[in-house]
Amino acid sequence: MRTTFVLLLVLILQLCAHAESPEEDSRPSGPVGKPKESKPTGKPGPDPQPSKLVPDQQPSKPDPDPQPSKPGPDPQPSKPGPDPQPSKPGPDPQPSKPGPDPQPSKPGPDPQPSKPGRPTQPSKPGPDPQPSKPDPDPQPSKPGPDPQPSKPGPDPQPSKPGPDPQPSKPGPDPQPSKPDPDQQPSKPGRPPQPSKPGPDPQPTKPGPDQQPPKPGPDLQPRKPPSERLSQECLKEKYTRLSCSKVFCPPWRRCINGKCVCKLPYQCPRLGRSVCGLNGQSYISYCQAQAIACRTNTAVFSHYGSCDQDAFKAELKKSGDRDVVQVETIKGRALICGAKSWDMAAANVLCRSLKAEARGAASAQKMTVKDLEVGHQWPSQCVSVSCTGSEYSLAECTIYEPQDVEEDTQIAAFTCYKTPQDDDECPEFRCVNEKCILWKHTCDGVDDCGDNSDEMCCSECQSGAFHCKSGVCIPGNAVRDRIRDCLGGEDEVTTAAVGPAQTELVWRSPKNDILQVRNYTEGQLECGIPNLDYVHRTRERSRSKRMVGGQEALPWQFQWQAALKEEGRFRCGGVYLGGCWVLTAAHCVRAKPELFRVMLSLWHKTKPLDTTEAVAVKNIIIHKDYNPRTYQNDIALVQLEELGLFEKCLHPNPTVRPVCVPWSTLQFQHGDTCTLTGWGKNREGVGSDVLKWTNVTITGNCEDHYKDRFLDGMECAGDSDSCHGESGGPLVCKDASGLSYVWGIVSWGEKCGEAGSPGVYTKVAHYFEWIRFHIGRSAVTKYNH
Repeated sequence: MRTTFVLLLVLILQLCAHAESPEEDSRPSGPVGKPKESKPTGKPGPDPQPSKLVPDQQPSKPDPDPQPSKPGPDPQPSKPGPDPQPSKPGPDPQPSKPGPDPQPSKPGPDPQPSKPGRPTQPSKPGPDPQPSKPDPDPQPSKPGPDPQPSKPGPDPQPSKPGPDPQPSKPGPDPQPSKPDPDQQPSKPGRPPQPSKPGPDPQPTKPGPDQQPPKPGPDLQPRKPPSERLSQECLKEKYTRLSCSKVFCPPWRRCINGKCVCKLPYQCPRLGRSVCGLNGQSYISYCQAQAIACRTNTAVFSHYGSCDQDAFKAELKKSGDRDVVQVETIKGRALICGAKSWDMAAANVLCRSLKAEARGAASAQKMTVKDLEVGHQWPSQCVSVSCTGSEYSLAECTIYEPQDVEEDTQIAAFTCYKTPQDDDECPEFRCVNEKCILWKHTCDGVDDCGDNSDEMCCSECQSGAFHCKSGVCIPGNAVRDRIRDCLGGEDEVTTAAVGPAQTELVWRSPKNDILQVRNYTEGQLECGIPNLDYVHRTRERSRSKRMVGGQEALPWQFQWQAALKEEGRFRCGGVYLGGCWVLTAAHCVRAKPELFRVMLSLWHKTKPLDTTEAVAVKNIIIHKDYNPRTYQNDIALVQLEELGLFEKCLHPNPTVRPVCVPWSTLQFQHGDTCTLTGWGKNREGVGSDVLKWTNVTITGNCEDHYKDRFLDGMECAGDSDSCHGESGGPLVCKDASGLSYVWGIVSWGEKCGEAGSPGVYTKVAHYFEWIRFHIGRSAVTKYNH
């Protein structure tokens, strides 16, 4: 009875399932592994797999599809669809055993799903799973099984599979799951084989394909050519306001390595009067620029009175580009796209007309015939030449207007816009955070807007001139009578000049800048000896070569000084001018009454007619001097004034001051300088006559002295300076012929032996300290 009842129940369930099966159940899915293409192809047989769609309980309903029963020809399908699996599900894998019944009963809750569930196992044939990916479409799943219904045929295997463990094996499934992007893959993931169906994995591979953009990393910033830019220098973030690299304009002064704005009254009353954009008159161009500097807004309009109209520049649109039109006393004009039109000028326009602090993104050119029709454009254009530091176009050099024709090139530009992902710059990152192309660095043109792209160059391109300090300046700045390189090498007669400008200059601030600089730089005379005495000799005999140096002529080194303590020779020193002498801290002590300073001294024990012995008023030793390490080994000696006079020396044609360097970059590794003194030679024998020798600045002193070489020290020479020369000067001469005291003899080892360079106090490192005690005007020749 019980068996009969079970068979009857199974038959009833099959009939019900057949009656409920939707037409779409007969639609097979696309090729295995292409679940999304599940288009009805009409192979119902796969019903069992729909059952796999257990996820979709509805598809499971289709399982009952009579069609699975059709596969009945396979004994298992027929029973199977429902039977086998129910049976399998049954405690006994054989359908006959009622065991299955209980499962059908279990399916009862989800009769169809449960049944299908089993079929799904037959569907192990991975294919289904992919259709299953389209879980949403049960049909795909159904079709999937078609091929495998046969496999399912062996329900017994399904039963074995029942241990879905194989699906589990399909660790691959996880891969289908990788296609999780499709979310469907996750469900199908269970069918191990679906995952196997290579197709799926490929979809997964595609996932990575979407990553190929990762090659983006290849687009990562390219490193600049090592031979053009110094990475160490770039870390210092130098700009046009770094006066350790460049000169400050007359309306700024150098303080602690930065060009800061002067007060307007600090500008000399020189040059032509000017008119401001606000209609106010100013005494000089320098004064107007000092105000512009402090307010960070353009002030200058034109030279002369304010009766004439102000110089104005405005933007006009021509398509998607900006075109500049200027109003001058000579009428309206466009900006010519001549050679002088570059990014420096475009940066000025973007800052002044669009308030874009980083300047322009590009400087373009277009012909007159390309200008937008419908607007009355001027019939003339003017060429401009800018450095990039100007507050407005009015401050640039402007050339005489010229008529335009259809093919005349006109200036256009696009202002810089901060990219959305401003953290990444594939090329050169300026100090102001602007991003420019590497190829635009070291070409003498301020592409960045702060000139940081021209400050750390080991060589220049595009006709730019290379300064020893690593700065590239435009070719038209060479030999223009304005010193741009720290050493003045751009103004020597041998300097290569850039292409000549054939256009006539209409207005330019260069003459005003030159006039003010000549005035301020001429206030201090230093670094140039009295040539009438340099080559004079007392005995009219040639000096002889000395071991460890060459004997000097009596008045050859006119800034050389000697310190005597209680009548005995103590150290050397160097005269800075006024009432000040510089020496080493280890040479003196805070008892000025014990010391005398000798100037114009040649023979230690036989003074010349021009020799002066001056009492000492004060001795200032650097507060951080360390006698153990010799760090900050520097001291200032102040001379006594002459009676009621402010001067400390009588007029003496054989005494001249040396210049004090303000930048540690003025002289560098490989430069040759001159050392003078009365020191001992290699045999330890002292000299009564002043000697000199040339030595070369060494940049790898740490290799010789390790951690004993500290900040504020400099090395020079292949052999050490010997005793008796302490405090004496190491003097370097720049390209313009000015001499600077670069070092003060401090310490060393193995006197005169190769591989033991002398160690000096680097004077430029202490410029601010010296200026604080002496006064700006006493030591500042440039950047005053």
